[in-house]
Amino acid sequence: MMLPLVLGAAACGSGDDVSETADESPTTTLASCSTERHVVAFDYFGTVTVADADLGDWLKDVNDAPDARPGVADVAAAYRDRGYEVLYITTAPSIIDLAGAPIGDRIADWLTETGFPLGEGTTLWVWDGNHTPMRGISAELDRLVGEGATIDAGYTDNEDKALAFKSAVQSDRVYTLGSGASTSGTTPVTNDDMVAHLADIEALAHVCQRP
Repeated sequence: MMLPLVLGAAACGSGDDVSETADESPTTTLASCSTERHVVAFDYFGTVTVADADLGDWLKDVNDAPDARPGVADVAAAYRDRGYEVLYITTAPSIIDLAGAPIGDRIADWLTETGFPLGEGTTLWVWDGNHTPMRGISAELDRLVGEGATIDAGYTDNEDKALAFKSAVQSDRVYTLGSGASTSGTTPVTNDDMVAHLADIEALAHVCQRP
């Protein structure tokens, strides 16, 4: 990224030699987020929520909605504030009906109610039953890359999903939790603590200019 230089001239006194100094004060020039697309993917059950078992519990009792993993909503919001798109992923089949509504609609409502960024610059991907679930994830990431997006990071507690993310994400930017933390080449989130991990994201520069 090219940074323009802001030049400042020193004041000169009457009759003295003129001297100038260059005060190099870089300012950030960013492309629009509509053209410079950066995506971060979050696995839903077990990463955004506390446990993979949350799906089964929710299906048994529609009132037993999952608990959010502490810190993840703030991490997603911090990425979004810096111009990243947020992609939520679940391999729960889209045909699942949860108390009269598709599982995708229930998850979208949950994300809104739980304080996660949703709307412009965010996408919820629900497995449509085509391919295998992991191949479906890879295909979705490939589709985004084909549109010109960069998949900058992915978060999951599942080894298979970590490997699927690695098809499009630099290996050490696949952040893993729980049982997925043993996935070779990935970066485990220290102590599964997404609250502490927020500081790392807040230190990132903006990647594009939001409207």
